[in-house]
Amino acid sequence: MVKVVMFFLILILTIGAYAQEFKYPYNPLTERDPLRPLIDEEGNILIKEKKEGSSFVLQGIIYSPQGSVAIINNELLHEGD
Repeated sequence: MVKVVMFFLILILTIGAYAQEFKYPYNPLTERDPLRPLIDEEGNILIKEKKEGSSFVLQGIIYSPQGSVAIINNELLHEGD
C-alpha cells in the first residue's frame, strides 16, 4: 500500500513540474485580448475581421539628433534600411 501511495505521489509531483514549464506563446500585437468578450449583451459579434493588406505594423518612431529609428514588426529600422 505504501508503494502505491508513493508511486502516485511521485507521479502527481512530476506532472505538476512539467505543467509549470510550458509557456503559451501569446503576441498581443497580432492576437486578440483573450479577456474581452466575443459578443455583446445584445448578441452582436465584437470580433473585427482581419483586413488583407500590409504585413508591416508601425509600433513607434524614435527621434534623435543622431538619426531617427522606426520600430516596425518588433525590429529597429534606421533611415535607409
